[in-house]
Amino acid sequence: MPYRHSPGHRDDNEPFITAILKLYHVPYLLLVEGQGADILVMLSPMFFVEVKNPDQPPSKRKLTDTEQAHKEICGLQGIGYHVVVHSDQMVEILRTRL
Repeated sequence: MPYRHSPGHRDDNEPFITAILKLYHVPYLLLVEGQGADILVMLSPMFFVEVKNPDQPPSKRKLTDTEQAHKEICGLQGIGYHVVVHSDQMVEILRTRL
C-alpha cells in the first residue's frame, strides 16, 4: 500500500520548493490532499508538482494511487507532472520553463 501522510500534513521540504517559486516570482497554488499533486504551478502552460520528502526511504516516496492516476491523466493530456524530492530539481524545472 502506498505511503500516506496524515491529513493536512505537508512534506517537510515543501517550504524549500515554494521558496524557489517565490524567488523566481512564479505564481502557484498549494493543493489539498486527494487532488493528485501538492502544487499547481501557474506558468503557461501550467504544470503540477508532487513533493516527496527526501528523509523518507524510497519505498515510502512512491506515488499514491491518486497521484499515479493524476500523473497518467496529465501525461495523456500533455500536462506537465513533476515529482520533486530536492529543491535543485525545482530550480532545473524552472530554468527549462522560464
